[in-house]
Amino acid sequence: MSDISQNKIQVLIKLLDDPDILVYNEVEKKILEMGSSVIPTLEKAWESSDNSLLHSRIENIIQQIQFTEVYTGFSAWRQSLELNIVEGAFWVAKFIYPYLEMDRINTKLSSIILDLRNELNPSITPLGKIKVVNHILYDIHKFSRNVSNQSSPQNSCINEVLEIGRGNSVTLAIIYLTMGWAVGLPLVGVNLPINFIIGYLKPGAESLTRSKIKASDIEFYVNPTNYGAVLRTAEIDQFLKQQQIEKRNEYYLPCNNITIIKRLISTLILFYEQGPYDKLNKLNKLMDLL
Repeated sequence: MSDISQNKIQVLIKLLDDPDILVYNEVEKKILEMGSSVIPTLEKAWESSDNSLLHSRIENIIQQIQFTEVYTGFSAWRQSLELNIVEGAFWVAKFIYPYLEMDRINTKLSSIILDLRNELNPSITPLGKIKVVNHILYDIHKFSRNVSNQSSPQNSCINEVLEIGRGNSVTLAIIYLTMGWAVGLPLVGVNLPINFIIGYLKPGAESLTRSKIKASDIEFYVNPTNYGAVLRTAEIDQFLKQQQIEKRNEYYLPCNNITIIKRLISTLILFYEQGPYDKLNKLNKLMDLL
């Protein structure tokens, strides 16, 4: 930040606790226009003051700036042609962890993928390849479903899942899919209720568009929350029957990356339905972009 900008923000900060709400609204507007570069200065002002009104207003402004950054980044992701699944998951996680950087996620994923490349023999069978993926993800890197705190929002944050090795079916599936795609495996996400799963396409089916793939084009399914256990169609039938869920074709077919990210945000919305409601409202705004 230039000296002129620094002087300007200092002047504006001194006006933040003005009792005249019209003055505050104008000051807030000008600070918000400066964007995320002003956050360190705002944080220093917060730390050096014991004024509760100033604290409250600074916190509110920082939160607005951070959400604007997430909203803008997520919107750009939604409009991109690639719709990279990891990037989409990153913006969802950044909503919870506003200081998160993409490099942190990429570094961890790259390490796991490198281990997979070193172990995988391209000539083995599809089931053999899945066994290798499972070995790397679950045996070597110790990933698993978070059974002790299933409702935690951290389960939906890819950075936390990569860090502690525990998550929900969607975040584990995103990591699993990313690993598989990196080594050329024909994997697809399948939006099964309650437990998101993965499909392994038969030869030739990977060249089809998502809308043209039939259930018969899927060799088998993989359950990312059960250490990569292989499932057949009959087992999905049984699962839906046990859960008293009506069968639908979409529960057996590939979904796109937007659907996966929708599922990720939905789990957070479910958690925040009990509050705080400002987070719930913001999550709904992100969902509206999809």
